[in-house]
Amino acid sequence: SCIVCLGPAVDPHICPRCSKIGCRACFHRALRAQSVCPHCRMHLSKEELVFLRWGVDLSSHLTSLRGTAATGVAPDMCAQHNKALSAYCQTCASCVCVNCALFGSHQGHAMRDVDEVYHEHVALIGSRVSAVRSSQARLLEQLQEIEKNVSVLGRYHATVRANITRHCAALHERIDEDLRGKVAVLMARKTALYDYTQQVAAELAKVDARLRSSERVGLILASTDLAHSFQRLQQTAQEDFNFTAVPADFANELIPPCLSFEVRLPRFAALQQAAHPAEPYLSETLSCGGLGWRLKVYPAGTQDAFQRFLSVYVELTDAPDYSAAHAAAMAGTAAAREMGGADHAAAGPGGSASGSGGNSGGGSWEAEYTIELLPPGGRPVIQRQFVSRFEPGECWGYERLCSLDLIDADGLLHADGALVLRLTLGLTSYQQIAIAQHWRIAALEQRLASEPARAPPRPASPTALRDLLRPLAAATVGTGLGVGVGVSVGGGRGGDVGVLAAPSQSPGLGLSASMPALATATTSTTST
Repeated sequence: SCIVCLGPAVDPHICPRCSKIGCRACFHRALRAQSVCPHCRMHLSKEELVFLRWGVDLSSHLTSLRGTAATGVAPDMCAQHNKALSAYCQTCASCVCVNCALFGSHQGHAMRDVDEVYHEHVALIGSRVSAVRSSQARLLEQLQEIEKNVSVLGRYHATVRANITRHCAALHERIDEDLRGKVAVLMARKTALYDYTQQVAAELAKVDARLRSSERVGLILASTDLAHSFQRLQQTAQEDFNFTAVPADFANELIPPCLSFEVRLPRFAALQQAAHPAEPYLSETLSCGGLGWRLKVYPAGTQDAFQRFLSVYVELTDAPDYSAAHAAAMAGTAAAREMGGADHAAAGPGGSASGSGGNSGGGSWEAEYTIELLPPGGRPVIQRQFVSRFEPGECWGYERLCSLDLIDADGLLHADGALVLRLTLGLTSYQQIAIAQHWRIAALEQRLASEPARAPPRPASPTALRDLLRPLAAATVGTGLGVGVGVSVGGGRGGDVGVLAAPSQSPGLGLSASMPALATATTSTTST
């Protein structure tokens, strides 16, 4: 029965805290008033209620039993003869009385004692009930595990948010400190420049005062000193006050920088006339974030924009599936962490952090891109910026970047008839860049592993090296440069070569070098 209405449970559900049964509607009505279980008073929401599947069958069975009791005939009495049901007909699978078994419709059927059959059915139902109770206990344990998991997720989420907040605060402090340093440099220049202007103003005031005075002889005598003084001031201004702007290069450690690429469409008018909607102009492969990209341009438009608008798209050409690359990167990180467990343990609290985050649930590469039209000698007149998620081989962009009439009317073509586009592209997180680099490194390692092993180079003998350097010594005859060749083969260094070259007229000046790589060149030269 329902713990709320005390009637038969309709659409029965149970509370995962106390396992009490109730109607779904009664539970919802109680939870709308207060988000607690009506029985155990623990916190409860509608989503946490568990549907009781076997409760429906049990309720219908109880209803049928109540209907039988309402007829006035005892359940263990024969309705036809009003005698006890003492036998079980195996042929008809029903309980019958003695008259039905001997003289009625069940005459000649296989019979068993009803008490024996009853005990067998009780044992069968008991085993089924035990299995259901065990299943219910396991489900309740899973509910508790889910609740624990939700609690762990909440705590980890709070920890990650706190770490991000602390990291962002540190980034803000570093940027502010960088700004204070740059402003301090500018203020020091400003102060020095102000002092210099005051000094110049004072000197100019002195000259003006002397020019207004009647002491002509004194001015003539002091003119040389005044000229030297102004020359020094002018020289100081030229040497110390050449202004150089302090660059606004504040480091952004959260968002990766974007890269810019210029794509020229030569003889755009010819491309436009010969263009077909299915044949775009493809740029060369552009490398950004460890992935391969290219610009796909339809000079005469495509689809509904054909012959009316310029269509430009960004295509991801060389990239793995993000989910697979992310899983491989995380697996590699975990393996590296296990291999370096002792080192990490020795590092203490300042060691490497565990866990993963970022764009793990996206399943695609997220990139920010800007497409601009660059007119000759001017600023971009058309600019479109967007953020999209790319699958390998997928394109995103603008079907109607600009009108084709606008390109001709506004003079966007360069002198050679080319149309210049600028693509600014970048992945939106450093985690994506790390995953892409991990994929690149794995591909390179696989390629190197598939290549056949190369034999090590054969070291050059001292005789072959003397033969190689003898033409050099002969070529220096008459130039004043004498070349002396000394060869020493060291067992520990694999045959390093020492060469000494010095001018014959200046024995104190010499150049010496150790050239172990010369052995390979000597091998190929002496074999010619």
